[in-house]
Amino acid sequence: LRAVPDRPWPLLLLAKVRAKSGDKKGAIKALEEAVQQGLKDPADVSQDPDLKSLASEPAFQKLLSGMSPAK
Repeated sequence: LRAVPDRPWPLLLLAKVRAKSGDKKGAIKALEEAVQQGLKDPADVSQDPDLKSLASEPAFQKLLSGMSPAK
């Protein structure tokens, strides 16, 4: 999958699909790429019910802690 510069939403959608299918590692990788493409608000990720299965993953928590909340 090729990322669209400055448009993290396709990668966020990919993360949701992967998380719902049980691919936690793949979901976190897609989220990391979404952050690199500009996803900044941790609330977009932490409050998303489709990503709930990732909440206990250390890599997910680390990702959230490195994000900057929207201003």
